[in-house]
Amino acid sequence: MTLTLRNPPSGQPITAADVAALLGGSSATYSFVEDFDSTPNATITTTGQYIGCNTGWFARAFSSGASGSIANVSGTSVQENHPGVLRVLTGATGNSSATLSGLYLQKAQQISSTSQYMRLEALGTFGAVLNVPTVTSVRVWVGLATAVNSPTFGNDCALFLADTGETPTVLTWQAVVRGAAGEVRFDTLIPVVAQQWYDLEIEQVTRHVFLFRINGVLAATLERPNQSGNLGAVNLGALVAPLSNSLRELQLDLASLVSKPLNRLLAA
Repeated sequence: MTLTLRNPPSGQPITAADVAALLGGSSATYSFVEDFDSTPNATITTTGQYIGCNTGWFARAFSSGASGSIANVSGTSVQENHPGVLRVLTGATGNSSATLSGLYLQKAQQISSTSQYMRLEALGTFGAVLNVPTVTSVRVWVGLATAVNSPTFGNDCALFLADTGETPTVLTWQAVVRGAAGEVRFDTLIPVVAQQWYDLEIEQVTRHVFLFRINGVLAATLERPNQSGNLGAVNLGALVAPLSNSLRELQLDLASLVSKPLNRLLAA
């Protein structure tokens, strides 16, 4: 979208304040909440599929693995008090190498679109409510990353990671921030318990500084390395991958995003 101001409010060359005023005031934000109530049941191949839901999502299987599936599940003891759960189920082909098998899910602005959704510097708060039914031989991450389909996330990211390849004795939640290929990673030592629901939240409090909360409790504060230049374009996403030849699953109940207030973004 291109905006042209013939008579900016200040009467001078267009400023960030003029743009803020045009777009609804300096405190304007963008937000969405996805409850996955309208999830279709579908086989997900390496071609990928736009699955819609309420706010637009795209799912794809990795080329090195088998096809998987997505489904709406409810009515079991695990889903009690969590209506509208999206089940992301991998195929049974797995590996522990850098080339992942499994499935990933990402926010999509258009049908068949897999481009980046926003710049990381625009993030205010991202949240997800999820559970991991099996906590052996599995890699799971959820958050924002330049490359949703990459085990190394691309140049920029802020996300939660659980990977038995890195914490084999007890699967734990790790907080990860990347910037211009530099990385800061912190093991929260909070275990990932099978079939337990987790409320995960990432908040950018100042540019380059991210708070990671688990079930409302601060678990990590990380500062992005390599802070020169803008934060890169990222997408919202989640990934589940088997690290052995067994099915692995991720269940998502909610995903949400609130951007920074416009004045903070334009001043960044």
